Amino acid sequence: MSRQSGGFGLRAVALVALSSLLLASGAAAAQSGMYTDFPFCKCTKTPSAYKLADVVVAKGNSQYCFKLSAKVPAGCSSYCCSKADLKKIEFNVNPACDVFGSVVKATINGVPTKVGTSFDKPADGPVGSTVLRLTQLGLGLNSDGAEICITLAPGKNAPGCTTLEQLCVPPAGLPKGPAPSSSSVTTPSPSSVAPSP
Repeated sequence: MSRQSGGFGLRAVALVALSSLLLASGAAAAQSGMYTDFPFCKCTKTPSAYKLADVVVAKGNSQYCFKLSAKVPAGCSSYCCSKADLKKIEFNVNPACDVFGSVVKATINGVPTKVGTSFDKPADGPVGSTVLRLTQLGLGLNSDGAEICITLAPGKNAPGCTTLEQLCVPPAGLPKGPAPSSSSVTTPSPSSVAPSP
């Protein structure tokens, strides 16, 4: 009899632990809606030494490349525009792109990033908002002209997003970007990508 009650006790502890885990993960996944504009955080948006070029090169096979501009703005001496490294870039993306098994690979000057990309629900973003993060980039003011590329692949059980137009959420009031032309160049929405020092 004690064996049965001991088994019941272990199951009860496991159930409580599982319930606590589920509650904690649910709480972590809640989005406050504190920041309605991208990027969904309290950060200094301008001036910044970092900008992705207004032209994106579509290289084929769902690979899209951006040139980084790393230049200290004239007259700016604050830390954010004169000394900060670029460790992270976030893309404001369509939540439908975050599907099981979808793969987004990133490279800097042709070398895979140290850490893989990740889709995330920003804690202070609007409910349902999603970002694609590239982290631990190791870029700095000496990285002017660096080529940052992402390659999109479909999910295993759902298509996900395989074009930049499907992936990126355009700024409010603007249409999605045009499909790549025969010259394989398209213009992205500037505020759908945010370098974060």
